[in-house]
Amino acid sequence: MRFKLPLWYIMTLIIAIVFLFGSTLWLDMRNMFSGPDLSLVFVTIGSTLYLVVSLSVTIVMNIKSSSKNRGKHLELFMNENKDFFDEMNQALVIQKFVRDASGQIKDIKILNANYKYEILMDLNVENVQNKTLSEVFNVKKPPFFEYYEALERTKNTQTFTSYFPLHQKYYHITMVHLYKDKLAVVFLNVSNDQTLESQLSTMSYKDSLTGLYNWRYYTEIIQKYSQLSYLPLSIIVVDLNALKLFNDAFGHEYGNELIKEAADFLNKTFGFWGKIMRTGGDEFVILLPNMNYETALNKMASAKEKSASVKVGNIGVSMSFGLTTMTDRKMSYDYNFRIAENKMYHYKLRDGIYLRTELLKQIETMLHENVPFEKGHAKRVSELSNKFAKDLALPENRVLLLKESSQYHDIGKVAIDKTLLKSSKPLSDMDRIKMESHVEVGYRLLSAIPDMGAVADIVLSHHENVDGTGYPRRIKKDAIPLLSRILRIVESYDDLTHKTAYAGGLSKDKALSELKRYAGLHYDKDLLDTFINVTMKVSDNYEGSQ
Repeated sequence: MRFKLPLWYIMTLIIAIVFLFGSTLWLDMRNMFSGPDLSLVFVTIGSTLYLVVSLSVTIVMNIKSSSKNRGKHLELFMNENKDFFDEMNQALVIQKFVRDASGQIKDIKILNANYKYEILMDLNVENVQNKTLSEVFNVKKPPFFEYYEALERTKNTQTFTSYFPLHQKYYHITMVHLYKDKLAVVFLNVSNDQTLESQLSTMSYKDSLTGLYNWRYYTEIIQKYSQLSYLPLSIIVVDLNALKLFNDAFGHEYGNELIKEAADFLNKTFGFWGKIMRTGGDEFVILLPNMNYETALNKMASAKEKSASVKVGNIGVSMSFGLTTMTDRKMSYDYNFRIAENKMYHYKLRDGIYLRTELLKQIETMLHENVPFEKGHAKRVSELSNKFAKDLALPENRVLLLKESSQYHDIGKVAIDKTLLKSSKPLSDMDRIKMESHVEVGYRLLSAIPDMGAVADIVLSHHENVDGTGYPRRIKKDAIPLLSRILRIVESYDDLTHKTAYAGGLSKDKALSELKRYAGLHYDKDLLDTFINVTMKVSDNYEGSQ
């Protein structure tokens, strides 16, 4: 450690030393000849104390000055030797804490950086000097802010490793506190470090299902793409319509196939122009750098048109799109993203009822193709229910509701394997559970469609028995919706009178006799009486259950 002594201090120090030695010599001589001189004793003591205290103070001040000036020297050396720092293999940046009114750090300002840092961050230092990281990267919070906070709080060097997706490299980052609010950050490429092999193999930026980039990649890439060199940046938000409906109808495997088909379509359509990320279960974000709004709008319109041809089996893949273009840095990326997202939700809401209804029709068609009996069954049950409801003098709105419920009462069977639906073998306990699940699947399918909640409730309960032995909830009597009790009777009659894989066709009289056996057990006795004696125009007396 080198000590720096001011000139005035050196002069007074020399005088003190002269006084000390002179007074000490004079005291020795006086002591030998005429006794001690108290004034000289005080001078000697004072000179000694001055030397001891001043040297101690000087040492402490130099230690503090040394640690304080170490940062100054680095910054000064970097400014004076920029060529040297530009030749370094490591990216180096000098920064400064930016504080709010309460003294807490709120941002980080760039003061200077070398050429490697410019390459790493894809920016020109001259353009970003004295700007904050939030301004440069157009984000609310600077990257690695938690490490900056730790450095400011503890003054201890912070080291960590981070992946830079655009470079596909790992960097070991070191943050060092210099002096006052200034700091240095060094980025060392460690992608080839053997100690990171396991990390490289496990840390993925790709979605395992679709092969597209994932949420983690997206959160890092937006810091890059929101810089000036990538503007205008067009942002397209895509959402798959009624994915839950598909999952409920056909299972998650079918839903996953739908997601993969959609991802493949988006990648082929937009992949050449930008990045496509799967950011959620049924959500995608497309970033198109250096593309203006008009060009992006044309590409999106073309994609919407072509998406109608994307199918999984016989079911079309429906998507909602929202677009905005970030043209400057006045508003943050998050603000622009919300605009695109809100547009997407607007179109999704506007077209949602139509799209879901169309999807329901496709599912109904698929069920009828797999099990042809179901098409005629649904039609007959719907027509007979309509007649029965009128015989009961139900209001017109209830008649229409029953008719629609009858049309879709078995829609949940689309989720059951068609070989089981066509099987004539006795059902095992597991097969029975699968068959009975169709009412719950149908309920979920119909509940996903606006304005069909009432239909869903009726479908859910159309296999309940008035004695509580039905399914799925085992409810009794009036706890079962009236229209579900009506549908229970009509469907049973149609099943009994038409030949299926699991039942033989009975005559009308035999079928009605079979229904009578379960009056008050499976079927509402009063409703069954009207059905037999009015709707079916049976004249013989009805005696109730046996």
